[in-house]
Amino acid sequence: MSSTATIGAMGARACRTPELLGVATAGATLSIVSQLSFRSSPCSKQRACLRCKVC
Repeated sequence: MSSTATIGAMGARACRTPELLGVATAGATLSIVSQLSFRSSPCSKQRACLRCKVC
């Protein structure tokens, strides 16, 4: 799932349930951080990053 979809889902959830705004914001932020850290990985085979033992 992409960060864009995650952020959209978190935003929609926060609109429906305003008391979850903080949790939805945290989830969206973590999604972006994890995507950025994965993309900055030194491994050239990003999809296989968990198996390649290089990262």
